[in-house]
Amino acid sequence: MKKILILTHGEWGKHLIESAKMIVGNTDRVHFLPLYPQETLNEFTEKVEKKVKELDNDVIFLTDISGGTTSNVAMKIAYQNNQKVISGLSAPLLFETINALDEIDTNGEIINEVIEEAKNNCKDLLKEILGK
Repeated sequence: MKKILILTHGEWGKHLIESAKMIVGNTDRVHFLPLYPQETLNEFTEKVEKKVKELDNDVIFLTDISGGTTSNVAMKIAYQNNQKVISGLSAPLLFETINALDEIDTNGEIINEVIEEAKNNCKDLLKEILGK
């Protein structure tokens, strides 16, 4: 059963999971690992590899910054294990991924739909609603 592994600089991912519980409910399949300033690249990579093994290598990575250490480590591991990595973590991206998690296994296009839905949630609300 596929799980989500969130990788963020610092504790942000943990707090995002707590928020997700209020919106989507069950977050048992969502896991998180922080990258701390004092950690080396090798230490963080080893920590992520260990967690991925604990999760039976059945993960989709959500990372905070494309091109950052979290994404680079996720890409290295995902490439070796035929996994997916989505960067640009946001609350809508997490919610959409949670809601589509079972479909991701069976339909590769779901990832594109998840990303598109998350992008569509970024709006200038006053302009959109009031025309201002």
